[in-house]
Amino acid sequence: MLITEVLSLVIMGMAATYQEWATFGWAACVAVAIPCWLIAWQKPTRCGVTTLKGHPCQNPTNGVLFGCSKHTWDKLLARFGLKRRPASPPRQQATPESRPSMAGAAAFHELPEESTVKVAVVESRRDTVAFWLALAATVAGAISAAKDVTELLG
Repeated sequence: MLITEVLSLVIMGMAATYQEWATFGWAACVAVAIPCWLIAWQKPTRCGVTTLKGHPCQNPTNGVLFGCSKHTWDKLLARFGLKRRPASPPRQQATPESRPSMAGAAAFHELPEESTVKVAVVESRRDTVAFWLALAATVAGAISAAKDVTELLG
């Protein structure tokens, strides 16, 4: 990793000297993406996915990409607004007459849109910036590399 990082910085310097801006852009994307992805995969942090009680999960996890063992995919999907969960029903006092019924169990799986809530991630600004910067640098690097390959072949 360190060799790739140093090599991309050297390529950036050479590309700037010869004014080859496409190569400079590709090397800059690699130089930014590598440290950001290391943070995204390795930085020890807390899960941060909001629980049903509304508090962020405090379980430890490695990296800012995925959540803890309970919220592995929830954190990644919540960043893109793709994770929803059923809203907690208001608490009621249990009475002997209020036994669960099969109709109630079936209704749980057929919740209308209004009774779901969006899952959120509570984390530091640095972690959020590292995730989105890694994603942006990776996409930009892939586009730049694809452009270089098409110029090479065409």
